[in-house]
Amino acid sequence: MSYQEIARGITSRLQLDSPPIALSFVEGQPAGVKSFDSEVPSSCTLWRRAETEVFYADAGKHMNCLVGAMVMGFQIS
Repeated sequence: MSYQEIARGITSRLQLDSPPIALSFVEGQPAGVKSFDSEVPSSCTLWRRAETEVFYADAGKHMNCLVGAMVMGFQIS
């Protein structure tokens, strides 16, 4: 079963308005995954983008919103 099929099943069974997204902590940008290079005001902005596309965003991209970064499990200094 593909991730897309799993997402459709979760969305349908839970009657979600938005599809589920996933976050993965990796050591570097995965091969074949484009980098998200824009500045965003919050981690939530990245979550919304993840509803429609797959991308790599390093930890620094999530730090404009420390609450969101903390919720996702990033180390906060």
